Amino acid sequence: MIGSVTVASAAGAAELAARMAEAVPAVEINIGAPHGREAGAVRQLTEADGVARYVRTVSAAMDRPLIVKLPGQASDILGMARAAVDNGADAVTLIGRLGGFVPNLETWEPELGSWGAVGGPWMLPISLYWLSKCRRDLGDGTPLIGTNGARDGLDVARFLLSGAHAVELASLLLLRGAPALTEVLVQLGAYLDARGIGRLDDIIGASADRARTYAEIEPLTPPRRPWSSL
Repeated sequence: MIGSVTVASAAGAAELAARMAEAVPAVEINIGAPHGREAGAVRQLTEADGVARYVRTVSAAMDRPLIVKLPGQASDILGMARAAVDNGADAVTLIGRLGGFVPNLETWEPELGSWGAVGGPWMLPISLYWLSKCRRDLGDGTPLIGTNGARDGLDVARFLLSGAHAVELASLLLLRGAPALTEVLVQLGAYLDARGIGRLDDIIGASADRARTYAEIEPLTPPRRPWSSL
């Protein structure tokens, strides 16, 4: 079991993390909760300087591995990841949910009465974008944890291929209960067996490492023009 602290002040996060460290093997500080944009009780950090300050403060307060969860909305997520690692984070989690708003068409009231945090299967490509970018930027020596979008064993494989060393599956448990984890492991195992892969380490980051820049991609010959058949 890993402790989790959604931050407000750096000092407050450090105090809670130190208490948790007495009972858990590692602590995650969530600096990416979108509720921080709306609620005064928590804070969402979006700049590297703030990340560095919070991570230094929490890291100095405890002797357990520190995981830092980043937001999905920020000016420089890669810079925030570097700041976390450079200032004491042992691992980085990507990415937190995005802020959302949905009106009810009958009552015109906002669903849930306010703004909220949204996620789901549609978030998978966005989460994998930042995960793979951090893999390329930080290298394979930095443990990355993927979250936000995985719903089955094949999605877990996609996270691993994009650079994740571990994958969080919180919503899946809430929706389907603990038996869903067995299904995920069976599906992931079948995928690995079908490809003759004996170790998870053999696929971590494999797709991220193969990604090319736009300039490196050769134009198709002949060019593909799907609209020409319309």
